[in-house]
Amino acid sequence: FLVAMENAAAAADDGGMAVVRVKPLGAGGGGVEAGSSIVCGQGRSAVVTEGGGITVAASGRTARNFKYPKHVIPPESDQTQLYNTFMPQRIEAFLGGCNVNIMAYGQTGSGKTHTMFGPPGMMKRAATGEIGADAHADYGLCPRGVLDAISRVNALRTADPSMRYLLTASAVELTFTSGNLDMLLKGKRQSTEGQGYWKVADVSIDMSSRPPRLYGMTQAILTRPEDA
Repeated sequence: FLVAMENAAAAADDGGMAVVRVKPLGAGGGGVEAGSSIVCGQGRSAVVTEGGGITVAASGRTARNFKYPKHVIPPESDQTQLYNTFMPQRIEAFLGGCNVNIMAYGQTGSGKTHTMFGPPGMMKRAATGEIGADAHADYGLCPRGVLDAISRVNALRTADPSMRYLLTASAVELTFTSGNLDMLLKGKRQSTEGQGYWKVADVSIDMSSRPPRLYGMTQAILTRPEDA
């Protein structure tokens, strides 16, 4: 039985616990380099991804190899490939009632924003309507995930009109000095002064809501791709 469970877990191992992505060249964003995979003086890539690890070789220094759990995404993988590899099953789990959390962690310039949202200026272009309602090739995991969720919920509505579905979205920036910043209503941020919330380091939770949620959080209803 335990062997069967281990085999099933191995078969389902799609990087759900940890994935390392090397920032593609030319991705832009913060940091010194335009991408994490630069070319060193010997005419070869300074960052090589192979065998579930990453080898970093700076000019004039001994190469270092870092071993990671199974999943390392090379810089050649584009946004679409990354999403199709790891996200559809997460959207499926979300629609099935599971809590899903996608988090990017790394130093400045390592590609967090590029992976989650896209290259610099992408979200601004989307907000102005320049890109349209379809998934752009440069979209990161977040906008693709929202569009995918909307599409799947609409398919469920079509399949069974008797069922009611409500899909909402919120965007909140957590700051140490300014509290919760509602990114959907930047110019109308609510004060966290009052009762009915729990506060630590200016991150406030409204305990009067059921379930509790971040204080002042706006919920936008999503029914069409244009709503995203």
